[in-house]
Amino acid sequence: KTTFSGAANISYANYQDVVGDVYVTGGLSNNLAADIAVRYETQGKGWGRNFGTGNESGKLNHDFAGRAKLLWEPSAETQVRLAFDYENRSSSREAQRIDSQYPGTFDNIAFGGPFPQGGVHDKNSNLDEVFKLKAGGVSAQINQTLGGVELQSITAYRESAYSFPIDVDETPVPIIQINPLRSTGKQFSQEL
Repeated sequence: KTTFSGAANISYANYQDVVGDVYVTGGLSNNLAADIAVRYETQGKGWGRNFGTGNESGKLNHDFAGRAKLLWEPSAETQVRLAFDYENRSSSREAQRIDSQYPGTFDNIAFGGPFPQGGVHDKNSNLDEVFKLKAGGVSAQINQTLGGVELQSITAYRESAYSFPIDVDETPVPIIQINPLRSTGKQFSQEL
């Protein structure tokens, strides 16, 4: 537990995609140890283009994720673990498009279409569908040995907030859109 170790990695890929990872672990005292992991990714260039807005599509603006853990062992019979995690993400990689070859879409002459669709990662929408996520949580795990009995308690709490605009008609004409759709969640659990 007293030995520190770690690892780091950075990579670069096409579309100006940069990823960095860092992990460090080690002891803080005789009965306390910790580790931390951090990851960040960003993409400078989108996979495609939204012809309706002129902006890039299929792009990861940023994705930051981190996790930290503490292990405290006050005695040979007791272990306490605390864990924290967090993520913040903004991306248009998840945006969908409806091809005009399918019946029942708005991409037809009645609504001013058909509109040019471009390649597989392009779209033609009046709305840039950028999906945003913020989420995090904390947990505590306590293990206690009492003679021949093992007791374990896990307490956890999580929060998340997710928002994204949706161009329902998937055309450059503002017919039906939800801007933005939001979803939030809170969760508490206790296990014995």
